[in-house]
Amino acid sequence: MPKNTNILLIRHGEKPSDQNDTRLNLAGQARAMAYIVYFQNFKIKSQVIKLDYLFATAQSAHSNRPYLTLHPLAQQLNLAINNQFENTDEDVATLTNLIQTDPKYNNANILICWHHQKLIEMASALGATEHSLPINWHEEAFGWLIQLSYDANGKLTQAATVEEKLMYND
Repeated sequence: MPKNTNILLIRHGEKPSDQNDTRLNLAGQARAMAYIVYFQNFKIKSQVIKLDYLFATAQSAHSNRPYLTLHPLAQQLNLAINNQFENTDEDVATLTNLIQTDPKYNNANILICWHHQKLIEMASALGATEHSLPINWHEEAFGWLIQLSYDANGKLTQAATVEEKLMYND
């Protein structure tokens, strides 16, 4: 597991009613813009954290929403978005293994934006237990964040679901 690391998992912003549209709808665009201030002021243990790494799923024929959700924040923070991983079980396993084993993710704050169907699986692979996670990340829940914190030994010390209360319908 990563050492002295915080991992934040979020779902992409709201999607259009047209299932063939890969972009964010207006509410999703507003959420992406609101994340700029939200994550620049995000606190863990009363301390504002500075994000070091951003991950989003790779663009597919069905969606580019995770990347578009993080894009305004990435520009503001001057951080690249690693979007080489697809929304598959295999790539979720590859990404979680990378974060757990690559020492460059020690002493880091990581934000991952993904599709809601895989977020609980991803948090579990990163060591979170069922009782600390939502039972089901339902289709209309966009304002949740899973926070995972690890100590200097790589032990998971906190796994919590946070209601962002960022947008009107959160």
